[in-house]
Amino acid sequence: MPAVHPVGAVVVRGEQLALSTTVASLGIPPNCYQTRLYVPSTNFRLHVNPKIFGACMYDASAAAGSRFIAFTQNLTDRDTGTGTGSSLNSMATGDYIYVGFADTNGGLYVTVGNDNANGGVMAVTYYDGSAWSNITPTDNTTIFSASGTITWTAPTTWPTLPLDQILTTETNVPSTPAKWVRISTNTAADSTTSLTELWTLNKDTNRVYCYMGQEYNISFDLRQVGAIEAILASGTDTMDVSWVR
Repeated sequence: MPAVHPVGAVVVRGEQLALSTTVASLGIPPNCYQTRLYVPSTNFRLHVNPKIFGACMYDASAAAGSRFIAFTQNLTDRDTGTGTGSSLNSMATGDYIYVGFADTNGGLYVTVGNDNANGGVMAVTYYDGSAWSNITPTDNTTIFSASGTITWTAPTTWPTLPLDQILTTETNVPSTPAKWVRISTNTAADSTTSLTELWTLNKDTNRVYCYMGQEYNISFDLRQVGAIEAILASGTDTMDVSWVR
């Protein structure tokens, strides 16, 4: 019979997150319902961030019915520390990466596996209910040439819809209801470009206040939450992060 939570731990793991006056974040490993956070010597502020409901690449050169390449599980699987990787298959200028979220957010953190050597300029649009509208990203990955953030100002209205109801002329389109963005580039990625991890950033700065030298135990609703982020008012410190599954 299925487990009823709370249940005893099956897997525990730990890692550290370097903190500073720039937001630092971590995706929640699969099925980890709880975490214990500890920062020894500096007060910090904390957010939990929306879950990614779906991620896929649209390959315009593929045959109808085969254009959508799903890679959500690969990108959000942190059990190995680096994920299992998702190839962008020489992403061309007419291709897109679609990412769907549980809630409105302020961007993405991307861990790049193999760097894109071709550069270019990234465009990000969101589906506003009737069309794809510009969201004007700040791309600190430089089109996936390095790991980093892709941030934007969150839209005030962002409907939740299945992608197959948005892309009605395509077939075999993901049907998960979500808030969708579409990422594209003006220069084709090189043939080895790949991503290994992906999670959301929060749209707000009203993070909860947490105090140094105290342990914080948090339980997650994994139907809605997919990452944590933290920031310091000044200085640097290290957060001990213990995950429980």
